[in-house]
Amino acid sequence: MEAQGAVILFRRSEEKHSLQYTTYVGDGDSSAYGNVVDSRPYGPNIIIAKEDCVGHIQGRMGKHLRRLVDQYKGKKLEDGKQLTGKGRLTNKLMNSFQTFYGVAIRNNKVQILKPVFEKLSDEKLLTGAEKCLTQNQNESLHHVIWSYLPKGEYHSAGEIQLGTALAVGHFNSGMANFNTKLFEKANISVGDNNKRLWTNIDSTRIRHSLYKTSEKGKKRRKQLKAMEAQHQDTLQYDDSYAKDKYYKSSTSDNPSEKGEETT
Repeated sequence: MEAQGAVILFRRSEEKHSLQYTTYVGDGDSSAYGNVVDSRPYGPNIIIAKEDCVGHIQGRMGKHLRRLVDQYKGKKLEDGKQLTGKGRLTNKLMNSFQTFYGVAIRNNKVQILKPVFEKLSDEKLLTGAEKCLTQNQNESLHHVIWSYLPKGEYHSAGEIQLGTALAVGHFNSGMANFNTKLFEKANISVGDNNKRLWTNIDSTRIRHSLYKTSEKGKKRRKQLKAMEAQHQDTLQYDDSYAKDKYYKSSTSDNPSEKGEETT
């Protein structure tokens, strides 16, 4: 029925509307396009091009992802968890993938983004990350080291060795425990105020660490990241402070620039 209707629409276009349809828009599975081409509604010299419906192309992303979910239903992956569930491939995440895919197509960004996706989908790259390991612990240690040895400043070799040793000790054992043992080794008495200070520093560090790994902390970081991205987009596309517009507006508001007298 669809194929026959498409042929009729193309054949009568010249008679009813005095025009020729040179592009056929349809989904990829439709056989109507082949029927239209075979019918040659405008003669053998007029080629009718095929364009896939962007909505159908966008829908394929969600369709293939949901098919993948069905294939792995009840099965566990190498990490012992299923493909779906909290923090995994949820329906919301699949909808987001589908939406972003459609936006990229509609904004004609597919060819620009394609090399990025191909590079990040390289088999060698993904094979190296298949165990889903992370070096976040190393980054946390680096943060402690940089608190003693700021990256933007010069430090001697001795300062680097001492600062790194203190940072590693505080990171592994806590400031109160490490400093107490260190002072005892050096025959230096430790006062109660020092112990309280070190304990407070350790408590603050632990509290911050627990917050960062909590669902609330992760959600807040996502919110801040989204806000920052939106702010950057605003700065990128807002031309209200463009140099030419700024100077034109500022000079046009100045009477002396227009040759007018001021009192």
